[in-house]
Amino acid sequence: MQDQSRQQPPRGELGHVLVLEQNRAVADAVADLLRTHGLAVEQVRSEFAAFERLAALPSVRTLVIAGRAADGGAGEAVAHFARKVVPGVVVITLNSEAPSVFGGALSA
Repeated sequence: MQDQSRQQPPRGELGHVLVLEQNRAVADAVADLLRTHGLAVEQVRSEFAAFERLAALPSVRTLVIAGRAADGGAGEAVAHFARKVVPGVVVITLNSEAPSVFGGALSA
């Protein structure tokens, strides 16, 4: 029997993906990777733009918060807002730090 926690959800369940990242090169790289897996992706550069798109685009099912936004309060505010206005939204944060569970041992 396959471990349920490791199964990937069907593509349709991830729906429209909104990527919040200030750095255009990073946002493009994340978006390109997601598109190679057949996902519809939209990019925004600021938390204010993310608030606008989340409120106006009910098809968003996944929010990716990357880079500086993932490291600070702005990303947390956007994630909190997304969870309020988009029931069941999947929030993914990407940053350059190793997870705290590793005590920074994996950091460069």
